[in-house]
Amino acid sequence: MLSRRAKKIGLWTIGLLVPLFVLFFGAMMLALLFAGGAASESGSCGSGNASNVDVTTSADMNKRAKSIYGYLRSELHATPQGAAGAMGVWQFESSFNPKIGNTAGSGATGLAQWMGNRLTGANGLKAFASRKGEKWDSLQTQLDFTKYELNHGYQGAKAALRKSGVHKAAYDWLMDYEGMRNNPEQWYLEKGPSGQPGRYPDGDHWYAKFGANDTGADNSGDVSDPDDSGGSGNTGGCGSDASAAGGDWGWPYKGGKFVTSGFGPRDLAGSPWHDGVDFDAGHGAKIRAVHGGKVIFVGDPMKKGITDSYPYGLGKDVIVTKADDGYEVIYQEFAMSGPTHKVAVNDTVKTGQVIATQQTGHLHLGVTNKKSWVTAQSDWQNPSGHSWLDPLKFIEKKAS
Repeated sequence: MLSRRAKKIGLWTIGLLVPLFVLFFGAMMLALLFAGGAASESGSCGSGNASNVDVTTSADMNKRAKSIYGYLRSELHATPQGAAGAMGVWQFESSFNPKIGNTAGSGATGLAQWMGNRLTGANGLKAFASRKGEKWDSLQTQLDFTKYELNHGYQGAKAALRKSGVHKAAYDWLMDYEGMRNNPEQWYLEKGPSGQPGRYPDGDHWYAKFGANDTGADNSGDVSDPDDSGGSGNTGGCGSDASAAGGDWGWPYKGGKFVTSGFGPRDLAGSPWHDGVDFDAGHGAKIRAVHGGKVIFVGDPMKKGITDSYPYGLGKDVIVTKADDGYEVIYQEFAMSGPTHKVAVNDTVKTGQVIATQQTGHLHLGVTNKKSWVTAQSDWQNPSGHSWLDPLKFIEKKAS
């Protein structure tokens, strides 16, 4: 039997080890939490109130965030919304940690998770830092490198920083600077793979923290962009204007009607009945929303099991909106080789807002309010039992 002294020593040892184990386990869980935040990306339609969004932050992250916001505003002439949108993307990428590397083996590293030639090439981050005599993994160097890239090969991404909507800025920054246009499975605009906040709520958080009351900093980049947003504020995401959820109808292009094939019976072999209306304003023309609503689908229709071939399918990019009045509007057959959309799921669009670019011979526009757009696709050659409506009856009544 153990002596009383031995028992006391044993109990004392257990009493010491238990709290140590709890502390160690807690530290490990915290590390995993931050690692998950740095590796995820998503965005939900946030209210701009940080207290309503579960965004993981830390003292270091907040300190870096303040420096990044100030740099984007003063050095890159970003609007408050543009700066916050880009920060939403970067927080999801790296938690603003310039030293962080991707653990999945891609080699992506740093604030924007640069990789390949952008990291190690002759004009990459490391070579840029070497020429300046600076450490490549410092926050200042990586911000300066961002500025360098925006003037050398990524000039198109500057427009994202001029946006008047946080979500639109985040989306465009993700597409044009991060180069994720062809990787929709990695966008995580609304929510990350583990359910954590995505890029949009991250951006909303930083706008609420830094941008909402920012009326003084550098406003030289605060230019209007009616061709993209149709208004001001967060119109690229969750606009509060009631007219965004429905409202009037309008033509899909500026400067004319551009109708090439009407709704209903037509003299066309193999397709004697048309379930929508075709428009053609030419390759590169900006496609505009004909009716306000919430984006419920965007991207390749194969995600819904619908052929994306062209011209015998819906094309490589489809946009579907649904308004409070029940109308679903389907924009299809405008993309032949890849996506050209400028909106994301859960965005609220207004009539006249640019939503995509035409890259084929026409845009097909469909309207239904009796079935979901997916179910209605099976009615495309069914003149007696279809659920499609003539878009021109709505557009010409309101937009003539």
